[in-house]
Amino acid sequence: MLADKDRIRAGDKRHLESVTEFILTARGAVLRFIQNLEYADRSTMTTDHHEAQAQLFKALMHPARLAILDVLREGEACVCHLEAALGYRQAYISQQLMVLKEAGLAQDRREGWNIYYRVTEPRVFAILDMARRMRGATSKGNRRKQAAKCPCPKCNPAYENVA
Repeated sequence: MLADKDRIRAGDKRHLESVTEFILTARGAVLRFIQNLEYADRSTMTTDHHEAQAQLFKALMHPARLAILDVLREGEACVCHLEAALGYRQAYISQQLMVLKEAGLAQDRREGWNIYYRVTEPRVFAILDMARRMRGATSKGNRRKQAAKCPCPKCNPAYENVA
């Protein structure tokens, strides 16, 4: 009986060490991400540094923005593609993309009638992956398959001559 308790305690200790190592790794990844961002003013005080961190996490605090980033993880996408892939209205997606742009995480480019978005700071995916692992999720929720309804020329070349 005592041997079983010792074995359980040893397992708990290994689990605690594993969790502690994971947390320290996540903290290190976030700090490296923040430190590598280029600030307009390199002489900022510590409070400015914390403000920049808070702004980054505020941009990541919305499920729709996380879903958009998951789609953009696979590469550039137009708004109509995001609409088809995620099932959100175009106006709602545009609002969320604006927040990502203001945070410096996304950038857009116009091609004809379409506006394409891409992630400008791919290191954000390390933060998202770490958060996913912390919550025990295993899948990235690939929704790219649902985008077959997207009418943009990139997704459906047949639509290119319609406009």
